[in-house]
Amino acid sequence: FVVSTSANATVGCIRANRSRIYTSLNSGTQYNSSPSTAAGAGCLFIFTGGACTIRSGIGAGFFGDTVNPQECPIDDYIWVMIALMGGVGFYIIRQKNMRLAVIS
Repeated sequence: FVVSTSANATVGCIRANRSRIYTSLNSGTQYNSSPSTAAGAGCLFIFTGGACTIRSGIGAGFFGDTVNPQECPIDDYIWVMIALMGGVGFYIIRQKNMRLAVIS
C-alpha cells in the first residue's frame, strides 16, 4: 500500500446522478458549472451533506467530496479477476511441469 501525504480532497456539489462533482463555489450553496470532475468508469461520488445548486441550468445537487472513496462495483467484475488469476496460475504450474518433464 502506498500512502500519500499530498492528497487533497475535491469538495463541491454533486449532480443527482452522482457522476460529476462541481468544484467552483459561486456563493453560499451555489456552484458554477465549470470546472467539474467526472467520476471514473463504473464509479459514483458519495454524498456528504445537504442540498446545493449548480448554475447554468444544471439544477439541484448535494454536497460531497472525494475524501471518501468512490463507490465502484468491483463485485460485478470479480469473475474476471478470478479467471485471470486462474489463468496465470495454470500457466505457472504448466511451465514448472514442462521443466520437470525435460529434466527427467
